[in-house]
Amino acid sequence: MRYLTFLLFYLFFSNNVQSNDIPNDEEYYKLGVKNYKNANFSEAYIIFQNLADKGDRNAQFNVSNMYANGVGITQDFKRALKWSWMCSLGGEKKCLEKINSLKKKIRRKNN
Repeated sequence: MRYLTFLLFYLFFSNNVQSNDIPNDEEYYKLGVKNYKNANFSEAYIIFQNLADKGDRNAQFNVSNMYANGVGITQDFKRALKWSWMCSLGGEKKCLEKINSLKKKIRRKNN
């Protein structure tokens, strides 16, 4: 009985702590945008990267832009291309356009 009481107590309070501490993806994305606007680029990158890994198309586009422009991270056209490609798989037109731009930059850099 003591074990059951402890288990119920744990489940009740652990869910409350988790639901209050962890923002949903939309809130997390907004936090990334806020960090970016406030020039906290490293923090913004971490947030966008986490969301991009989960398949968020807007975050993938933002990570691509950050790599392409070297904002908050080292400029890397190939990684930017990777994230634009991932974003384009969801049918995002802006990502398809970005791919062509990045391919040109990579060609110029290699020549």
